[in-house]
Amino acid sequence: MEGGPVALEADGLNPYGTIAWSVVVKGHPDVVGEDEDAPEAAEHRVSPWGPGVKDHLVRITPTEVSGRRFVISHTRRWWPPLES
Repeated sequence: MEGGPVALEADGLNPYGTIAWSVVVKGHPDVVGEDEDAPEAAEHRVSPWGPGVKDHLVRITPTEVSGRRFVISHTRRWWPPLES
C-alpha cells in the first residue's frame, strides 16, 4: 500500500451510556492478502458496519496508541436552560 502513516479512531459507550471511551491508533498500513490473515479475521467476526463492497482488509502496525475513558456529563451541565 502506498502512502504514509494512517490513523484509526474507535469510540464506544458502556451499556448504560454513562462512560465513554476513545482510542486512536497511528501506524503503518499493510493490505492483508486472502491467503494470509483474512480467514482468521473472519473467524473473529471482524467485519465492517457500513454497507457496500469491501475490497481490502488493512492491518495497521501501530507506532502510537492513545486513548481515554471519561464519564459522560448530563446535558444540563453543558446546555443552557431552554427557559429562564
